[in-house]
Amino acid sequence: MGLGWNVDVKCGVHNHGLPDRLEGHVFVGRLNTYEKQHVVDLTKRHVLPRHILISLKERDPENVTRITQVYKHKSVIEKEIRSPRSEIQYLLKLIEDANVYWSRKRDDSEVVRDIFSAYPD
Repeated sequence: MGLGWNVDVKCGVHNHGLPDRLEGHVFVGRLNTYEKQHVVDLTKRHVLPRHILISLKERDPENVTRITQVYKHKSVIEKEIRSPRSEIQYLLKLIEDANVYWSRKRDDSEVVRDIFSAYPD
């Protein structure tokens, strides 16, 4: 025989039954439309992802969503808010909108050299 793995099948039947819950399975744990909207609402209120997950499980005890699905949907929401901007471009836009910044650029270019921001109060 060659190098590597060798599989010898004694019996082609599983030695265990099907699980009662498919917890952790990506397809079963995905968020439905109602749950996605709930994540959006709580994200707008700056609720932590772990508390969002607890809220989802309190609403539906049979819910098998994992924290990774909540984080993934939060990421989608944040990307929609930012539009095509990168995270730093969006931050600079927020600072400009608040009118609490000062910056310098390199001569004859659009490269930011220094930036200073302060909270208005």
